[in-house]
Amino acid sequence: MIFGTIQERKTTTPFQNSLSALAQVALHETGAEGYAFFLRLPRAGLARHSAFGAEIPEEFVLHAPANILVWPLGSDGLLAFALRDADHARQVQSQLDRMAHAIESVWSAAQITAHYSELASHVADLEARLLD
Repeated sequence: MIFGTIQERKTTTPFQNSLSALAQVALHETGAEGYAFFLRLPRAGLARHSAFGAEIPEEFVLHAPANILVWPLGSDGLLAFALRDADHARQVQSQLDRMAHAIESVWSAAQITAHYSELASHVADLEARLLD
């Protein structure tokens, strides 16, 4: 069930590069046909963060058929892999579980780093106001 292929967006941060590299390893090791990272939007929607290979439509992430495996990434993301069929998905599920756990760790680290960066910026703004 392939709906076309997409190439991954160029990424700019080390965390994004790490996420993509880990997902590429998972593709290579399991024979998956594609992957996609999604951000959960505040009003129950999804936005594609990055992807490679077989396209995984957003509705398949929310209501995954047997050949699409999905894992949560922190509180704000989802990771999905597309496999050729349900049998293949069952065969590689444990491998992808391990890779998804590693990817989730990097995702969480990126979110924490972004949060600390926002806090530091806010503190700098407050200090600048105090000096005025």
